[in-house]
Amino acid sequence: RMRGHTDAKIQTTPIMVARITVRNQSGELVYARPLWTMIVGSWPSDWAITDIWHDYRLRFDAEHFFRFGKSRLLLVNYQSPDVLNEENWKQFCMVAYHQLYHARKLVKNVRKAWETKKTIHDEVLSPSRVQRGMADLLNQLPDIVGEVKPRGKPAGNHPGAKIITRADCGVVKKTSPKPIDNRGVAINYRFEKNSKFLKPRIKYNGIEKASIPTEITEVIDKIQKMPLLEVLIPP
Repeated sequence: RMRGHTDAKIQTTPIMVARITVRNQSGELVYARPLWTMIVGSWPSDWAITDIWHDYRLRFDAEHFFRFGKSRLLLVNYQSPDVLNEENWKQFCMVAYHQLYHARKLVKNVRKAWETKKTIHDEVLSPSRVQRGMADLLNQLPDIVGEVKPRGKPAGNHPGAKIITRADCGVVKKTSPKPIDNRGVAINYRFEKNSKFLKPRIKYNGIEKASIPTEITEVIDKIQKMPLLEVLIPP
């Protein structure tokens, strides 16, 4: 269990740590360092302990999809103030990724001019390599839509028509942080090379000396009038 506080009472949540190692057929470790994972919450007794490794492997697929979707599928390029349009666009990206998955065994491995070395990716194509051969695959498939026919130019807005515009939304600004009150009196002692106290330096940060109570100002005056002292420092 971990130590918590009032905002997050993590001390009431059980935590389990699992160590994952990979061994070959002879029982020797493949990697010198094990993989440590932490499971937050109670682990049911009827669940297999190997599910921890299988669930962790799914993390790579999720991270790869977000990286590939942002760079190659325009996952975050479409922006709209309407939430429904944003959700529909995300669905289009998911359908495109779904098509790449089913076409992974139908497309050819299109290589770049500098890709001459045979790698493991030649047998199992990645989504980016499948996307390279999708153009040739789509040309072999029959058309699923009719021929596009011109319908003429639209008439546009009629004279006197009112154009409906979207209502302006208020600007959401971040609240400025509250200033920190650093007012106070600082008394700094300084030393010389011969281990002597120099005259103390008094600093008034954001406060005037006249506003300080007389009891405190008398103590400060006594400190300033104190004679120089020597400090014995062992060699």
